[in-house]
Amino acid sequence: MSSQNVSKEEIIPEILDKVGKSIATAYAYARGALNRHDLEEIQGGTKKVMGAMADVVRLIAPNSDQLNINVNFMLKVPEPPSDVPPEFMIHKKESYSSFLLLIRYDNGNGFRICLPLESSTKTNYSLPNAPACFAEGEPKLLNKNKIKFQNKVPKDVQEQVRKFFSESKYESVLSLPLCLAQGSNESIGVVNIESNRIDIIGNGSKQTLRIANSLAPLCLILATLAEAERKML
Repeated sequence: MSSQNVSKEEIIPEILDKVGKSIATAYAYARGALNRHDLEEIQGGTKKVMGAMADVVRLIAPNSDQLNINVNFMLKVPEPPSDVPPEFMIHKKESYSSFLLLIRYDNGNGFRICLPLESSTKTNYSLPNAPACFAEGEPKLLNKNKIKFQNKVPKDVQEQVRKFFSESKYESVLSLPLCLAQGSNESIGVVNIESNRIDIIGNGSKQTLRIANSLAPLCLILATLAEAERKML
C-alpha cells in the first residue's frame, strides 16, 4: 500500500481487522454484557486499539521504518492518586475539581503523569495539548520546539513545561479527545500520539489533520473500553 496515496477508506478496514476482538468487547460493554471478570480483556483491548492507532499513522507516513510512534491515553479523575502527584500546578490543588491521569501506553512502557484540568471559566489557564484538547474537545498538536501557551499560564509554569518536553524523546504530540459518542463535545479523556518527527509524520499540519480524522473511529472504540475499565475499577 502506498503511503503517499492511501485513503481513510483503505486504512480503517485493514486496521479494524486487527482489533476485531476489541470491537466486540466494546460492543458487549455497551449492551451491559460485561463484569469485573472481563477487566483484563478490556485492558488488553485498550492496548490493541492504541497499537492500531500507531499502525494507522505508520501507513500514512512516508519512510515509516524511520518513524517512532508511542500512544497513551489519559482519563479524567476527580483526585490524583497518592503515588502520582499533579504536575505544572498553577493554582492550589484544592482549586481543581478534576485532573487528567495517564493510564496506559500501547506497549506497556512509559511513565505516569497527572495534569490539572481548569474549569470551563478558566480555559485561558489551560496547559497546552492534552489539557487544552480535553477542555475544547478538539485535536491539538504540539511541536516541542514551538510550544504555544494560553495567556494566563504563568512564566514559571511555561518554563517547567518547556523543560519537560525538551527532555522527552519525541518531537511532537497529537492529542485527540476521547468521547463516548461521535460529535459529542463531552470528553472522558484524551489519547496522545507521540512521534520522533515534527507534525507527527513530518509532512505539515494538513497531514496531521488527516491523521486525526483517520483515527476518529478508533478513538470511539478506545473511549468505550476506557469507560468500561474506569467503571470496573
